[in-house]
Amino acid sequence: SASGAAGRARDATLSAGRSSYKAARRILNPPIMACCAGVFCGSIPFLKNMFVGPSAPLGLLLDAMKELGEGMIPSMLLVLGANMLGGAAPAKPQEIPNAGGGAD
Repeated sequence: SASGAAGRARDATLSAGRSSYKAARRILNPPIMACCAGVFCGSIPFLKNMFVGPSAPLGLLLDAMKELGEGMIPSMLLVLGANMLGGAAPAKPQEIPNAGGGAD
């Protein structure tokens, strides 16, 4: 029937819209969005001068981000060491398939 075909077409369109929204959500994660915002701010001279320069009004924010970034590597090394302290989980024995195909 015509109404059934229209309903299926509408459902397919909604499903495609949801899946493309989910794909965009995965691609445009916070680090990617921050990089895009940084490129945007850095490419416009007025915005760039707000953060960089001797008389930049928002230069304090840039300095604070630099300080936080410098402490990130030692923090990550501490987390890595804490995770490794427990040791690795015991490996599960795996069967190796017979590649020759013959009887053992």
